[in-house]
Amino acid sequence: MQYKQLLSTLRQLPETEAFRLYWQTIFYCYLATQFPLSKRKWGIIQEVSQHSPVCLNFCRGGGKTLIGAHYAVWRAIRTGDVMWAADSRGQLTELYKHLKMNPFIKRFKPSLQLQAVYLLDDTCIHTVCLNEDAFLGKHVLTLFLDEIARMDTNLITEIRGCLLKGGKEIFLSTPVKGSFFEDLCGIYHTVVVGYKECSEWIDGAKIEWEMDHFPSLKQLYLREYCNVFTALDGAVFPHIIEISPKEMAEMAVKCETFWQGMDLNTAPGHVGIRIALVEEKWLIADCQVFPYGLQYQNLKAWVKMYPSEVESGGANTAFIKEIGFSDLQGIKLQPVAAEFWFNRISVALMHPIYVIKGSDIAKDLYSVQFKKGKLDMNPHHWCAAFLHAIGMSGGPRYLESIGESEILRKERLREREYQRSRQQNQKLY
Repeated sequence: MQYKQLLSTLRQLPETEAFRLYWQTIFYCYLATQFPLSKRKWGIIQEVSQHSPVCLNFCRGGGKTLIGAHYAVWRAIRTGDVMWAADSRGQLTELYKHLKMNPFIKRFKPSLQLQAVYLLDDTCIHTVCLNEDAFLGKHVLTLFLDEIARMDTNLITEIRGCLLKGGKEIFLSTPVKGSFFEDLCGIYHTVVVGYKECSEWIDGAKIEWEMDHFPSLKQLYLREYCNVFTALDGAVFPHIIEISPKEMAEMAVKCETFWQGMDLNTAPGHVGIRIALVEEKWLIADCQVFPYGLQYQNLKAWVKMYPSEVESGGANTAFIKEIGFSDLQGIKLQPVAAEFWFNRISVALMHPIYVIKGSDIAKDLYSVQFKKGKLDMNPHHWCAAFLHAIGMSGGPRYLESIGESEILRKERLREREYQRSRQQNQKLY
C-alpha cells in the first residue's frame, strides 16, 4: 500500500520534484541488491527526459533496457498507458526482468506470451513483438522501440502511428549500418554509451585484446561495444566501401564498359543500377528510381545508354508491356529464380563494392541478410537491380541462362501445384 500511495503522490507533485523522488525510490530498491545503480545512470535518465524524440545508442550490456524499463514506468505514472515494442519476443524477457524490480509494478510472471504489465493503479505498459499486429488500435503518449536497428521499416512506420500528438518516442538499439536507427541518430538527440563507460561489469581490456588479435571479430565488436554503425550479423555484403560523389566520378572516368540492371515495382518505383568493373573493383556508378505509372521516356532513355537486364516473368509482365520494353534494343529480359541470386552474389563478392556514401543502394546492400541460410530479396529492390546488372556483366563465373531460369520456374510451378493438390486430398479424407 505504501508504494501505491507514493504513486498517487508522484502524479500530483510538480514534474521536477516528482521525477527526482521517483528515481530516488528506484535507486533505493537497487541498493538492496547486488546490482546497485551507478550515478552515471541518473545522468543518462535526466538526459533522456529532456529530449523528444531521443535515441539510445548503447553498447551490448550497456544498460539501455534497464534505463528504458524504469523510464517507461515513470512515463506511465505521469502520462498513462505506454507501448513497448521489441524486435523479438526473446528481447522482451530482458524488459520483464527490470520491470519486476520496479516497486510500482504489480507482481507478474514473465512469459513469452505476456502482452501487458500493470502498475499498482492498473495503468498499462503494453509489450509487443514487432512481427505481430497486437499494437493496432492502441494509442499512447509514450512509445519505446527496442532494438529498432533490426526492425522492419514498414512495421516501424505502422507502430509509430499509435503515438498521440505531443507524445514521446524513445529509440533503443545497438547500431547497425544502413538501418533506420542510423538515420534517426543523425536527426534526433542521441545518448551514446560505449563499453568504456561500463567498466564495472564489462571487461574492456579483453575486448581490446581480442580486437587486436582476432581481426574477424573487429567489425562485430565495433558495433556491439564501440557504438560504430557496422553491418548486421549474416550480412550478405559486409565489406562495402563508401566514397563521395566526386571520388566516384573520378573512378568512373577510367571505366570502359558499363552494365545496368532494373528491378520493376510499384514502390519505391522502377529501380535502375549502373555498374562498372575497374581496377578489380565494382563501382555502383548510378542509382535511379523512376516513379511507377508516369511517363516512361526518361526510363527508356536511361536503359538505352548501356546494356541492361530487366527482370521478367510474373507481375513484371504487365510492367514490361506498359513501359514498352519490347520496342527497345539491347535489353535482356531475364526471369531470375531464387536459386540463381546466390550465383550472382558470389560474382559480386569477388571484388570490393564501391558505392556513394549515404545512397539508397548503400543502405540496401548493408541490410541484406541471410536468415537460416535463406535470402529474401522482396524488400531489397536496389540490391535486386544491382544483381541484375551483375548478371548483365556476364561475370567471370558461370551465370544462369534464360532457358535454365524458365526450366526452374516451371519446376517450382509444378511443385506448388502438386503440394496444393496433396493438401486438398488430405482435407477430403
